[in-house]
Amino acid sequence: MMIAIWSQLDAAKSAGAAGYPDAEFLSILLSKADTADARPYLRSALENALTFVDGTGQ
Repeated sequence: MMIAIWSQLDAAKSAGAAGYPDAEFLSILLSKADTADARPYLRSALENALTFVDGTGQ
């Protein structure tokens, strides 16, 4: 999940690369997490990614 999240963030940051729209990307992540009963891992991955991007952890 972290690879998918970082790939999306990199695509959003890179010039000329769009990545998935946010709502569609979240839907894909939730579907994959539900398939593997991994929502707690998804939450942790998203929180870690947001903390890193924000830099403050808030």
